[in-house]
Amino acid sequence: MTVAKAIFPALFVNHGGGPLPLLGRQPDIASHLKDVVKLFPKPKAIVVVSAHFESDPIKITSSPSPKMLYDYGGFPAETYNYEYPAKGDPELASRIQGQLQKQGLTSELDEKRGFDHGVFVPLLLMYPEVSSSSISSLD
Repeated sequence: MTVAKAIFPALFVNHGGGPLPLLGRQPDIASHLKDVVKLFPKPKAIVVVSAHFESDPIKITSSPSPKMLYDYGGFPAETYNYEYPAKGDPELASRIQGQLQKQGLTSELDEKRGFDHGVFVPLLLMYPEVSSSSISSLD
């Protein structure tokens, strides 16, 4: 199978305690996240299923430019300035919604929901260069 036709695995990604891996306070997690991406070619898109927001029905981030959600508290001031300017992909979000529908799962596209720390903390470590990546998040 060529890389172009390879199916990427689903990965469980532990982001640690809020932004602690970004602060160097959980170096094993940070090191793992930086190293695991070396096992695969860079993906064209990443779909993140985040457990940091529950909704019924399932919400799918569909903004072309998701904002940051600092959904933690009590951390140093600099942790509220992290940015992960990856583009969202409304077309991919719609495709995901269609696939969920085929499985009988109700979902909604959400243009307002941004990237929570379950999305941006690991991705800042895994793919710090975000210029050509697109991200969709399911909550």
